[in-house]
Amino acid sequence: TIGHCATAEAGLARRPPMPMHALAAAYAALDVELRAARLFQTGATAVTVYCHADPHVAGRRVLTTANVGDARAFLCRAGRPLRRSVDHRAGDLAERQRIESAGGFVLAKRVNGVLEVSRALGDHSLKSVVVCTPSLRETVLCEADEFLILACDGLWDWIDDEAAVALASDAFD
Repeated sequence: TIGHCATAEAGLARRPPMPMHALAAAYAALDVELRAARLFQTGATAVTVYCHADPHVAGRRVLTTANVGDARAFLCRAGRPLRRSVDHRAGDLAERQRIESAGGFVLAKRVNGVLEVSRALGDHSLKSVVVCTPSLRETVLCEADEFLILACDGLWDWIDDEAAVALASDAFD
């Protein structure tokens, strides 16, 4: 049941999240590689999921999600979207505060008036304020989970989570 999923997820917070550390390290390593390739004006959003067995509870599966920028991941749980990522946009209050604390500014909902996303891989010309630190989340999977959608930012300019679930559900039927 969905209630069982929420109860199981509460137990995840009491353990060290090893896959989360690995994904964060992978994002940082890729960002270093992009800098070494001298790609200063180029960047990318990213979303990554890792589905794995819970080492502490036999038979339980966990979905670990990481993302930067506005690439998005969500589960269809019991016919409804359950977002597993965070859109990192310069206009969001927490991101704006982080940018300003780092010495940058937000103009017209863009970092330093240039970039709409506030976290990205690459974009090294803005790296003092556009970080590659991903948002991380763990989710216990349950019987109510039907499918997972991962998509880049361009899709979300045209379709919301609910419409994407409806479209994908129709394709599976």
